[in-house]
Amino acid sequence: MSGRPARRVKEVEAETRKGNEVWRRQIEEKEEEEEEEEEEEEEEEEEEEEEEEEEEEEEEEEEEEEEEEEEEEDEEDEEEEEEEEEEEEEEVQYRLYLCSTHIQNWPG
Repeated sequence: MSGRPARRVKEVEAETRKGNEVWRRQIEEKEEEEEEEEEEEEEEEEEEEEEEEEEEEEEEEEEEEEEEEEEEEDEEDEEEEEEEEEEEEEEVQYRLYLCSTHIQNWPG
């Protein structure tokens, strides 16, 4: 009879080892899944950050281009104004010339 309880103890120990092994595997699998999820989340965050940085760079480039265009337009406007002023000055000078020659040629 002493053989039966010893065999039962061995059976229980074997079942316990199997159960412990199953638990250990389940815990390892869960830990691996959690690690994979964390890595995926980190990758997604990095991708989002990169996209945000790219968008910011694009916005900055667009702003710079707009500023350059505005500066060019301002310069063109200034040049046009200067040309108009020169033309007006030339016209005034020409009219003065005409007036002075007319007065010089006035009979009397």
